[in-house]
Amino acid sequence: MSNEKAASKAFKFHDYQARLASFKNWAFDDIEDSICTSVKLAEAGFFRPYPRKRPDLAECYICLKPLEGWEEQDDPWTEHKSHMPTCPLSKLRDKGIDVNNLTVEQRIKLELERGKFLLHRDYQDIKKEFEDRIPEVRSKLMRLT
Repeated sequence: MSNEKAASKAFKFHDYQARLASFKNWAFDDIEDSICTSVKLAEAGFFRPYPRKRPDLAECYICLKPLEGWEEQDDPWTEHKSHMPTCPLSKLRDKGIDVNNLTVEQRIKLELERGKFLLHRDYQDIKKEFEDRIPEVRSKLMRLT
């Protein structure tokens, strides 16, 4: 999936109900006293991008941080914050703001922040591709001398 398609897909997950629906048949929903439920994950800004290929993967719709290896007693907000302390969604929650009931202005600001994360991810992908080609190009240059 191209980054542009992924960005568009993630945009729909501004909606809590869309995030919740992505966790259909979540493994821990049927376990009594489980903390890591689909409801808690969706409330924490996560959606499940690849339910069939990687059923344990959840990704924040703002910071795009993918997390997997969930256990039934994991608290999604705690995990979110520990793995991505700079996430603007977590920062809003820390200020006491209901992140699932945002104003239009708050959503626009979050979308701007999400754009920064998308640009950073694209930059990292391009940088890695460039760095991966360095040995090959270096070898070709050495053969020319």
